[in-house]
Amino acid sequence: MISHPSEISTRPGRPLRRRLMLWCVLLVMAMSIPAARAGRVKTPADTITAATAFLRIPQQELDLLSLSMRQDMLDYMQQRDSVYKKANIYRGLSWIETLKPDYISVHLSEVSSLQIKLLPLKGSGLPLVMTVYTIDDGNGTADSTVSFYDNSMRPLPTGKYLKTPDPKDFYDIPKDAPVSRRDMEEAFPFYTFCMKVDPESGNLTGELTSANMLTLEQSELLKPYLRTALHWDWTGKNFRLRQ
Repeated sequence: MISHPSEISTRPGRPLRRRLMLWCVLLVMAMSIPAARAGRVKTPADTITAATAFLRIPQQELDLLSLSMRQDMLDYMQQRDSVYKKANIYRGLSWIETLKPDYISVHLSEVSSLQIKLLPLKGSGLPLVMTVYTIDDGNGTADSTVSFYDNSMRPLPTGKYLKTPDPKDFYDIPKDAPVSRRDMEEAFPFYTFCMKVDPESGNLTGELTSANMLTLEQSELLKPYLRTALHWDWTGKNFRLRQ
């Protein structure tokens, strides 16, 4: 407990001087604490980039490339500004196609690719991390999975930021058309969507790739009423389908 100055002054001699000096030191320290706190700038301990997001994607979600493989690819791109084709665990070749602070595009294998985009999130000083993982085996039915993560690469619910594409959004059938909604539903026993993110804006474009599996007869009948692509704009909070 710190003595009050009036109490210290009643004690004569050298102990008095020592107590006064100690009291002054403690007083200066106490006064400096609020000032130090006021001058302290709160910044994220580890602000993420597209490169660090690529390194931190959970291994089970990117099992083609170990952490050391990803690091090797980044080192070549960042330090030597050159593409390094790295053998993945299946002995195929993987490489980084594009690298920016907030965007990375990776050729994972002959049939798969990955895009990572950092999206500015309103009301937060930290970005939202979006990944677009696409499987394309060359048969025309490329299919993508869109995922979201926080600054620490913890998974977030996809539906909070992007509503799953509705097949009905991909066609527009006038009342006098010779086809019906039921015709469309019967022609598509399954739906596949190929999603791509714009490196600059972060907006998404989606293509209904299962339309490539229509028979010639179905194609002639239905394609006039199909939309080739849909577009989603990033609002700062979520993706909104462009009308």
